[in-house]
Amino acid sequence: AANEKFFNDIAIMRETADQVVANRKKNPSDRKDLLNAMLNGVDPTTHEKLSDDNITDQLITFLIAGHETTSGLLSFTFYYLLKNPSTYQKVQQEVDQVIGRQKIKVEHLTKLPYIASVLRESLRLSSGIPGFSVEAYEDTLLAGKFLVRKGEPITALLTKAHLDPVVFGEDATEFKPERMSDENFERLNKEFPNCWKPFGNGKRACIGRPFAWQEALLCMAMLFQNFNFTMADPSYNLEIQETMTIKPKAFYMKAKLRHEMTPTELEQALAGKVGETIHHAVAVNDAKASANSIKGKPLAVFYGSNSGTCEALAQRVAADAPRHGFRATTIAPLDDANQKVPKDRPVVIITASYEGQPPSNAALFVAWIESLKGKEMENVAYTVFGCGHHDWVQTFHRIPKLVDSTLEKLGGNRILPLATTDAADRDMFSDFEAWEDNSLWPALQEKYGAEDSADA
Repeated sequence: AANEKFFNDIAIMRETADQVVANRKKNPSDRKDLLNAMLNGVDPTTHEKLSDDNITDQLITFLIAGHETTSGLLSFTFYYLLKNPSTYQKVQQEVDQVIGRQKIKVEHLTKLPYIASVLRESLRLSSGIPGFSVEAYEDTLLAGKFLVRKGEPITALLTKAHLDPVVFGEDATEFKPERMSDENFERLNKEFPNCWKPFGNGKRACIGRPFAWQEALLCMAMLFQNFNFTMADPSYNLEIQETMTIKPKAFYMKAKLRHEMTPTELEQALAGKVGETIHHAVAVNDAKASANSIKGKPLAVFYGSNSGTCEALAQRVAADAPRHGFRATTIAPLDDANQKVPKDRPVVIITASYEGQPPSNAALFVAWIESLKGKEMENVAYTVFGCGHHDWVQTFHRIPKLVDSTLEKLGGNRILPLATTDAADRDMFSDFEAWEDNSLWPALQEKYGAEDSADA
């Protein structure tokens, strides 16, 4: 059955490519594209042209080689970015600053130097083609001690060459896009020619390199412009799958639309229609929220949670809100507040630390607020409840404390002092219930008033 599917797939590819060739021959065009080059090109020496079968072969080669390597590059890149939230944040900031909500144009692509650095670094660490072979034209003594005979093949393993600490530093195994900035990249190639060869070597180097590079830049820009991404499995660590190239094995992401867009609005934005429909997305969503059967003052609840405890506490706030004259219009991971913390309603944040690091669904938010320098949180009214375990002495409640203090430093208005609980010797749910009843709801009612729950 597997062999049958294999040959059926080949037949479909050949049939499709044959149709492309036949259609172009039936409907000639003066376009300067690859297909016309193969159909009309004549060898200057033999005066021969490519046969239709040969052109079909080439089309299939370009299809497979082109999509396989670029998709692998993007997969590796997203893995490294999601494992390094600060670099993810820099990519998103660059896209927002250079492109914003505009339709992406080719001129934008040359103005994304950090994304270019990210792609170079991803290719350095995980080149889709992990090596290439060469052979000596004549007997050669390499590095003064390795004799290579004429015609003897040598395989250059990029998985080794790209990790050379002499070239890339003692941290060569780490993902560090800054080492591949335009300036550093130019310097490295001058000091160590051929130190970065993910596109192959010499005359056999990738013929589609410029196209693939532009394609990767465009995809990155479009995806970061319109979506926030998280790992489907926050505990995932890189595994390699080998086919014609290498790529991450079983690596999946979750994508969520940015800017409060709906799928229809995204479709219009990609078509270049960035008019009133897109700009009014927030108003539309607020209208939907106000139509909810539960009445009360609006409230946003965000959580950072790996084990599910903080998420359960957030759900509890939402469930209790109507009894106190409020309604939770948002119950979401902290990463959903990345670059869009509500300023028109109180914000309740419930989060933990994991060995001093933010939960997987709060990493982007934490990296973002740490990158801010001004008063971006002015008019944000917030309160933070932190969970932790005192066995992690050096990092106990680090993230709740960081979020609480950073929001204040950025101009936020703290509704209540930071509240915490300790899983080591406390009943966290009892502590949380006491905090809700004795602190949270009284403070919110005093600051905002509250609609009578009987109106619900």
